[in-house]
Amino acid sequence: MKELEQQVSALLAKMTLEQKIGQMLQPERQFISPEQVKKYHIGSVLSGGGSVPGENRPEDWIAMNDAYWAASMEEDAEHLAIPLIYGVDAIHGNTNVKGAVVFSSQYRFGRSA
Repeated sequence: MKELEQQVSALLAKMTLEQKIGQMLQPERQFISPEQVKKYHIGSVLSGGGSVPGENRPEDWIAMNDAYWAASMEEDAEHLAIPLIYGVDAIHGNTNVKGAVVFSSQYRFGRSA
């Protein structure tokens, strides 16, 4: 645990104020590009309720998330490689993806019907 705390402290010491602020932001995916994720050091992107990429196929989600992640991990003199967190506003399971399988909450929490 001490080693992890030292790594976190070292990373924070390298970060500019702009990078720290960017890590605390979570814009909705419709309003931020992968290029902007890198430029503004964004820490998290969200799909709000009903916000879907492309034709809402699994491969659309994968391509979108891969592009955001790759942008977050491009390290250079201006940007530190910090993996992006992606969030989905999906109350009671993300059923909006074509072909998605959602299990009943009874199974999710180890109870049977």
